[in-house]
Amino acid sequence: MAEIISIATHNPMSVRPTDQLSEAIEKMAKNGFRRLPVVFEDALVGILTATDVLKVLSSGETKLLTEELHNFMTNDPIVINRDAKISEAVQTMFQHGLGSLPIVTKNMQLSGIVTERDLVKAFAGSFADAELEEFLKLNPITLPYATTTVKKVIDTMVSEDVRRIVLVEKDNKVKGIITSTDMMRFFMDKIVRVGSVANDVFKTKAKDICKTNVKSVTINTSVADIAKILSTEGMGGIPVINDDNELLGVFTESDLLQIVGMYNLM
Repeated sequence: MAEIISIATHNPMSVRPTDQLSEAIEKMAKNGFRRLPVVFEDALVGILTATDVLKVLSSGETKLLTEELHNFMTNDPIVINRDAKISEAVQTMFQHGLGSLPIVTKNMQLSGIVTERDLVKAFAGSFADAELEEFLKLNPITLPYATTTVKKVIDTMVSEDVRRIVLVEKDNKVKGIITSTDMMRFFMDKIVRVGSVANDVFKTKAKDICKTNVKSVTINTSVADIAKILSTEGMGGIPVINDDNELLGVFTESDLLQIVGMYNLM
């Protein structure tokens, strides 16, 4: 089994603990990142995740965006050594429910970062025997398409600890999907263009910024095919519908990582 550094992003973009939170949000939004390593004097000291940012936004205290991000980052994140095997990284991420792992040297210098997406790409051809129905989590978190506000999306993401929410019509038909990255980009746009975030932006309708051309799969789609879709299209999750186009669940990169761990595919 190859070393984890072989499939990781080398020398990843990072931020400093003294950077403003708004600066970190801008980097995350522009690059589509859900997390950023925080480095001080070449050593990894923390990680800032989309969830950390959403918690700040959920408070409604937009003045916090100008504060130093060490006040909001996750301190002492779980890491893995650069010579560790891919199997060790999978087990660590699976056991701790992590979306990424910073890769460090023995003196905590940041060498790279590996994400669920990297692992999905590495194992995309290994899911032939897995049954979607066995792993699909039913009754996903949804919100009404017509009335949901940005504030409601953020609060729900934080309280339910999810990265994406499906927006549905009354008949449970998928109308749109909105992710934590969409939230980063929305607020980055307000910060960059306006210079600050007015409280009324929280009243913006989610339907105005969500993705409405939503790709979906049916319950009969194989896990192997879903892995290929997520890998080739860079998607973090995909809605699963029944024959009546009603939402059944959302299958994610995290679910694929769970299968890798449970089936011992490493």
